[in-house]
Amino acid sequence: MLFAVVSAATVYLLLYHFMPGGPGQTNREVHAHPPEPTGQPTGQQVRQPAGNPTTPSATGPTPSPRNPTTTPVAPAPTPESLAPAEKCDLDEARTMLMSFFGRKTLEERLNMAEPARSAEPLKGGILDDTLPPVGEALAGSPTRNMLEDYLDIPFNIQFPIPDGAEGETRDTLVIVRKRGDETPRILIDPLLDLAGGALDAFAAEPVEGQQTFHAVIEAVPRCFEVEIPNADKKFTYKISSSTRQSEITRAYASLLSPLAEQLYSPDSGIGWGRRLRATIVLEWNTTEDPDRPYIEMREIKALNWNS
Repeated sequence: MLFAVVSAATVYLLLYHFMPGGPGQTNREVHAHPPEPTGQPTGQQVRQPAGNPTTPSATGPTPSPRNPTTTPVAPAPTPESLAPAEKCDLDEARTMLMSFFGRKTLEERLNMAEPARSAEPLKGGILDDTLPPVGEALAGSPTRNMLEDYLDIPFNIQFPIPDGAEGETRDTLVIVRKRGDETPRILIDPLLDLAGGALDAFAAEPVEGQQTFHAVIEAVPRCFEVEIPNADKKFTYKISSSTRQSEITRAYASLLSPLAEQLYSPDSGIGWGRRLRATIVLEWNTTEDPDRPYIEMREIKALNWNS
């Protein structure tokens, strides 16, 4: 009996220590090769490093391609008043304007104007007659061309309307130009176009060929005059003698023309509804519908009166 008990104990010890996968063998492997630490604590959430939160900032969402960081838009600057030197220029320009209008002969006036013009074609015209009083009407702020070094000073003068009723007048823009230290001069071509009757005569009845004029234009995105052929496919230019809506005539262009594309371009400087000084080319269109001729805008040469 004792021998049987001893034999059973011996077999158990042999199996405990030497059987593969047995308890004794497993304990020896654990002590010989302990597990590597994982670097993360167990039984709790992993903590984020300090100073690098995962929650959105309290001041706003995190910038992303769908949510870019925006920069506040600065308020528009207020218009600056005329510098003292320009006030002197303004006084000098008004003196020149009054002197020009007070002259008695065409030749005297041409000597005070630019560009140079021959007197012969202008005899009997507006510059060869008594001109209206100047008054005090400044038409807007002077504009300076830094590249060509001149200052344009606009005045509004009440001129009689060519072939109008007795005493009927309209505002007309007159530009006094001062170049550097030179004596100011009157821009003569716009004066002849707007007050001298050139644009009125062109608009009165159809004539052949294109003609260039200096005027104030305003683009309107529709044509409401039913007498204009294909009016639904055109837009309108109001053509005036001043920025005070002294309209002389209207011209039209196709909504599919380069002129329309120009108006939609942010770089053109024109835009819908803006009244601007411009040098323009007009032509009577008598071919689209010979029974309904109209004035067509052919080109805007420049947004100034230099051309």
